Amino acid sequence: MRFFQLSSASIIFFSSMVRCAQTVSKQVELGANSYFLPPTKSWSFQSWMPKPNEFSDEFLPLTVVRLNNSRINPQDLRAILESYNATDDVWTPNFTKAIFFEHHGNQLHGTSESLLAPDYTINNIFDRASNRPDISNIPLGPYFLETHTGNVYRAYKLVNDFNQAFIQSSYQDENYTHHPLAAASMSAGALTIGIPSRLYYTKTRQQPLAGLRLAVKDLYDLRGLRTSGGNRALYEMSQSKNATALPVQKLIDAGAVVVGKNHLSEFAFAGIDVPEHVDYVLPFNPRGDGYSSPSDSSGGSGAAVASYDWLDVSMGSDTGGSIRGPAMVNGVMGSRPSTGAVDLSFGVLPLSPAMDTSGVLVRDPKIWSDVNKVLYSGFAKEYPSFPKKIYIHAETVERYSEATGDDAAWWGKVQDFVKAMAKLMDAQVTPLSIDTLWNSTSSSIPTIGGKELGTTINWTYGNLTTYDQWNDFGRKYVHDWMATHAGEFPPMVPNIREGWLKANTSITPEMHRQSLETVQIVREWVEKEFLRPDNKSCSDAVFLTFSSPAKAYKPDVTTDQTNVYMKKLYEKASQLLLSNAQLNATILCDENKPVNSSSSGACEEARATLRRLTSSSTSPVAPSRLASVAGYPDFVITLGEMATENTNSDATLTAQAMPWSVSVSAARKCDFMLQDLVSAMARGGIIKGVKTGKHVH
Repeated sequence: MRFFQLSSASIIFFSSMVRCAQTVSKQVELGANSYFLPPTKSWSFQSWMPKPNEFSDEFLPLTVVRLNNSRINPQDLRAILESYNATDDVWTPNFTKAIFFEHHGNQLHGTSESLLAPDYTINNIFDRASNRPDISNIPLGPYFLETHTGNVYRAYKLVNDFNQAFIQSSYQDENYTHHPLAAASMSAGALTIGIPSRLYYTKTRQQPLAGLRLAVKDLYDLRGLRTSGGNRALYEMSQSKNATALPVQKLIDAGAVVVGKNHLSEFAFAGIDVPEHVDYVLPFNPRGDGYSSPSDSSGGSGAAVASYDWLDVSMGSDTGGSIRGPAMVNGVMGSRPSTGAVDLSFGVLPLSPAMDTSGVLVRDPKIWSDVNKVLYSGFAKEYPSFPKKIYIHAETVERYSEATGDDAAWWGKVQDFVKAMAKLMDAQVTPLSIDTLWNSTSSSIPTIGGKELGTTINWTYGNLTTYDQWNDFGRKYVHDWMATHAGEFPPMVPNIREGWLKANTSITPEMHRQSLETVQIVREWVEKEFLRPDNKSCSDAVFLTFSSPAKAYKPDVTTDQTNVYMKKLYEKASQLLLSNAQLNATILCDENKPVNSSSSGACEEARATLRRLTSSSTSPVAPSRLASVAGYPDFVITLGEMATENTNSDATLTAQAMPWSVSVSAARKCDFMLQDLVSAMARGGIIKGVKTGKHVH
């Protein structure tokens, strides 16, 4: 066993704030693993008087066990150790160099060396009566005993964030304060994460999430850490926080343990592509070839959950799709709750309070339910039955009804899922076009009646997010930065800067008031015409949309119109196309030239091209964006993966299977009904949890 003491300089700044500048964390290598020891002991032996030269190492690996019977035979001990090995990814047999029996009167009966070797080598046995620990009810599991003091420290196994999903690595102490992790393992460009043993925690009614490992998007404050918001300048200005954001604290109070903060697109508003991730790296999506974008703005959360078995859940945020997009492309599960489901008034960097929500990304439907039942407690409630109607996005049905090849094969899988879901719910399935429904029912609605729904939703969302973030956060941030940096504007990606400057000069308070009014009008329309409240099932229907297998190669920025420089190139290209079309129409349709069938056909083709380039087209409303504005819950579930001709890798030049998913929506405040539906589908084998890495199943 090798022991390393980290440089005190690496923690002196943080330690001075918590008044423990004289303590240092330590790093120990044991077997094939490295472990972090926090600077503060967990407990100690009060009767600790080792003999001279009794211990050759400064730290002794120690396992705490507990049995109710006083006389423990080797078979009992072996069963306990084997259960540790099977259920915990931190504990290893190397921790049996010393055993501490936590229960009063526990004594090992028999010759341990002969019956437990060679699997477990026990050199030291301690018990409560002889060694008198200074606390009662010591948590079970692996520790390190400091041999010259009798102090005992928790063991945090060090793992690599090889997909660069984390922006800060931290550990949560036993007083719920968070500290930078002062440890490192061998890696190239990856943070080191310290994970505590699952054996330390026991679930109770008060703490149903005990031991659940949680990462959080770095727009949530954690007590003891700074918040970056994905922006280096903000991190530079940030001070260590005195309190934890309310949604995160709610999970911590229920027993969750935070292991670090995940990457996000800048201010949760930048974009999914590499050019919008300038200050901090765009994480790697592990699915397929490992080189697709993880989407935004909770891309780091999605990539982390899809990459690491040692992480159970990551808390993201969703205003316009920032949980649902990463859930789709990273092949996991995640949801946008109803607006207002959890309090975001403290410790959360805002985008638009009218639409901001907090949610999680997970692999396991059971964990998803456990977490959401805690997170949204006091808001949503249970209902005795499920809706009897299932609506499917009609535009998708129309697109794939005559599909062939890979598209037909995928659509067949979709239909199988819908049939199984309808059978479980005893529901009727009907295609539904939201735009058609809007057009037929909205003519009498004040101010926006008769307008295209997609245009209205996009205008409202754009105005609210830009205006709100500038006025609720950006204005003060820019002012404070400029005051301490000689009038310089804080560095950020250009599209956010443009949006903030626009909000400062062009979006008026009256426009903002109109946008908030539109939100309320749309919500009332949804409740009246689309997803109606129901006393028995909460919502009279659920609405399904599907995401087909797709790739988003990180270096491919040809569709990145979020980037202001790419947008300028698109505008120039469009102008050239239009000029060329006008010239062609002028030349080919010259009335002074003789007309023949060939020239007539060329003329008509030129005119058709010109009409296409100059006509204004409308796009159907995006159901995910409607959910944001209308404030109803939207759950994304990864259903499988499939390789198609459209998912051939630009990185490996081979076929890659990519995830596909369903989004399930319901009426506002029906979050628990949807969660119960997810659980019922999991029990029925209609959906299942996903695994980490290249493949979802």
